[in-house]
Amino acid sequence: MPDQIKLRTSLHFNPQELDALKGSNLYAATLDRLSDMQADWTTCHAAVMAADASLAGNFTFDLYLTASTYLASRAFPSSILSPNPTLAASPSSYPVLLPGIDTLNHARGQPVTWLVSYPDQIETASVRDPSVSLVLHASTEAGEELFNNYGPKPNSELILAYGFTLPDNLDDTIVLRIGGQGGTGNKWEVGRDAQGFDAVWEEVHTIFSGQGDDEDVEPFANDLDTANMLIDMLGTLLERLPDGNNFATEIRPDVQTMINHYIEGQQSILKATLQYCEKKREDALKVANELGFDLSFDDDD
Repeated sequence: MPDQIKLRTSLHFNPQELDALKGSNLYAATLDRLSDMQADWTTCHAAVMAADASLAGNFTFDLYLTASTYLASRAFPSSILSPNPTLAASPSSYPVLLPGIDTLNHARGQPVTWLVSYPDQIETASVRDPSVSLVLHASTEAGEELFNNYGPKPNSELILAYGFTLPDNLDDTIVLRIGGQGGTGNKWEVGRDAQGFDAVWEEVHTIFSGQGDDEDVEPFANDLDTANMLIDMLGTLLERLPDGNNFATEIRPDVQTMINHYIEGQQSILKATLQYCEKKREDALKVANELGFDLSFDDDD
């Protein structure tokens, strides 16, 4: 179907395009989302089959995926129409489409104001429904496209939900989780220039601080252990990322561009966090040397 062919979310990638994401968080996130949608479609298909078996044969997963993508990429939470409007979804909210507003494309940093007017609850009110206005503060010439601001979204979310990316996206993030014994299982969202990485460092540092008797631990030891562990972990993640220069011929050019934008952001973040940890290690070694400890490492250490 033509509309399905035009969709570019990672849920609509062909097998070769999806394979090009292996080694990244987006690859696993896409598979998880597809699995959830398959389960939802199975439930819906059973309901359609029970109501009218003749329709169920045409209710394919591809059609369900297409319809769901259109809805999810353009819908707002119903809480936007409440007396205290908010774009934050809640368990009681549901997706709604706002004609006109929900057709606007995205522009990062676009100055936009949402105005929601709720009528007075009086018997004589001629308009009972709330009204929503989107005020664009940037000047726009006649004939130019009007844009909305979707908020600070990383390329991983833009690919998964909308099917486009931004080059050098300043809002790019990577999700890190410290597993194993002592880990909290928390997921930390780290941005460019290692923004938010302090929390990851503190979690790992706490793990090492809880091992052994603090009185027997030199003041630099926990920093050194934390830095070495994180350098190994981050280096492994960096090595696992896809090679953007080694694409299969079956990958469409625009999809290749999106994947390259995504990979660039992930690489940039991981390199910044590695520099963060290397600086911490240098500082720990400096303290060790000042205390008279000779800690030197071979290249293989």
